[in-house]
Amino acid sequence: QGWQNRAGDTFFEKRRRQSINADERSQKILFDMMGRIAEEMNASTGAFNISNAMPAVLDLCVAPGGFVKYVLEINPFASVDAFSLLEQHGGHEMRIPSGRSDPRVSVAFQDVTLFADEFGLPDIFKDPKNETNLALRWPYMTECYNMVICDGQVPRQNQVEDDYLEPLRLTYSQLFLGLKRIASGGTMIVLLHRSGRVRIFRLLGMFCRFAQV
Repeated sequence: QGWQNRAGDTFFEKRRRQSINADERSQKILFDMMGRIAEEMNASTGAFNISNAMPAVLDLCVAPGGFVKYVLEINPFASVDAFSLLEQHGGHEMRIPSGRSDPRVSVAFQDVTLFADEFGLPDIFKDPKNETNLALRWPYMTECYNMVICDGQVPRQNQVEDDYLEPLRLTYSQLFLGLKRIASGGTMIVLLHRSGRVRIFRLLGMFCRFAQV
């Protein structure tokens, strides 16, 4: 029920402003703030208390990693598959260990909106005129996740004349990928601030048909 809290809008708007040219201090502030938000969310909803003894978590926009840090604090045997953009492409600096530093966390630096095959568009690979990076392949083997985190935002330098469409494309891409892989009874944490908008209201209504919101 975090979508009812207007403080969330303030937090994510602040995070959006910090998403470009962020210095070390603002990166740390953002990381710590995400951890506090996760703790507050868990206190009010219990969303991060995963019942599975060895839960699998998918974070579709992990950096800087505040949510995952909190997940691992209260679920130390969890495994995390995650995505982020490279810093030069607008992503945040990763502030949690991964790979050899922490085998529980795997991070793929890929744009989650570009998995054409996942979206049912395999023929795009056969198009010789296709000069985009839409031929990305899903890098993980896990079939179902107990928790999926969808809180990505469009890097500000990517927001031009299609300012309205780009956030929608990212949000719906995350939802599609997450719903494909969420385990029965699993938890999704989704950035849907400004719930008063008709578009968001309708989306919440659709979720209410098959999930507890």
